[in-house]
Parts: sequence; C-alpha cells; structure tokens
Amino acid sequence: QSMQRNGGELVEGKWQYKWDITTLDEAAVASNLSAAKAAFITQVKADAGTLTQQALAGLESEYELAEKEATQYKAAGYPATSVPSSVQDEIESKAAKGIVVTATEACDVILAAAVGWRNAQATLRRKRLAIASAAHVAVDDAKLDVLKKQWINFMSNLYDNLKIPQNSFRLPIQEDKIIEVTVI
Repeated sequence: QSMQRNGGELVEGKWQYKWDITTLDEAAVASNLSAAKAAFITQVKADAGTLTQQALAGLESEYELAEKEATQYKAAGYPATSVPSSVQDEIESKAAKGIVVTATEACDVILAAAVGWRNAQATLRRKRLAIASAAHVAVDDAKLDVLKKQWINFMSNLYDNLKIPQNSFRLPIQEDKIIEVTVI
C-alpha cells in the first residue's frame, strides 16, 4: 500500500490530515524500490564526494606536494641544510600561532596528516562500495532504510573524526515515530 497526505487542518488544537491509501501492484512496488535504491546509491556517492571536497578544500595538489616533500625529507634523514618549502611553510604556520616546532616535527606533522587522510579515504571508499552494493541488492524498503541509517551514522562519525563541520551534511534520519491517523 501507498499513502499520500492531502493537506491538513487544525481541529481543536490538533492537526488532522486526510490520506489517500492506494494498493500498489508488485510491479509498482518493485519500480518504487528500484528508484529508491538508485537515488540512495547516487546520494552515497555525492556524500563521499562532498566530504572529500570539504576535507581537501580544493587543495589536493598542495597536500600531495607537501606529502611528497616531507616523505623525501624524512627519507634523507631530515637534513638541516635542505628543508623543503612545504616543511618550512608548516614551521612558519605554527610559528604564526605561537607554536615552535623543528623541521623534523613539522615534517612528521605533515606525514601524520597525510596518513590520517589516506586512512580516512580508504575507509570512506570501502564503506561507500559496501553500502552501495548492499543497497543494489536490497530486497525491500526496510533493508534499504537500515543501510541509510548505517551510512548516515558512518558519515557523521567520519566528519567528527576528521574534525570537519557537518553543516552541509544532512541530519541523521529521524527515528520512526507512531503518528495517530484517523482514516476518514
């Protein structure tokens, strides 16, 4: 069955809604589920892309260069005479905040951030693929709803772990609530 709300009116301080209840045939149910699955899979991909964009803020090549320079600097034994510009920039950025770090410490900060982001990327990709695959084979709306909740919880936790504000990520799905319905 499918229910569609047709407006409402305030009666004695309570909202009353009229509903049209339609019985769907199997083909319509399957079509609705197929559309819901496709929309959710598209949303999962979009959410992953949005998080990546927010984490990197369009600075992917800059972060890759800093990681490359820091990796080479560390491999060379942190030579005092040849500090790469990315490491020097990290030192100066910290100094502007009143924090004094050595070139070795600045290098290690860059590398730790790179490892953290690479781990987050791998986790995001793994979960995105798993959720999208599970959604593709979901047999009903209930299974799809479980996947949606898992995805939102995962993304919310990932935003928190990466310390990215969640202002553009939708709020967690509201818990199902029983609403009194009077069929007229």
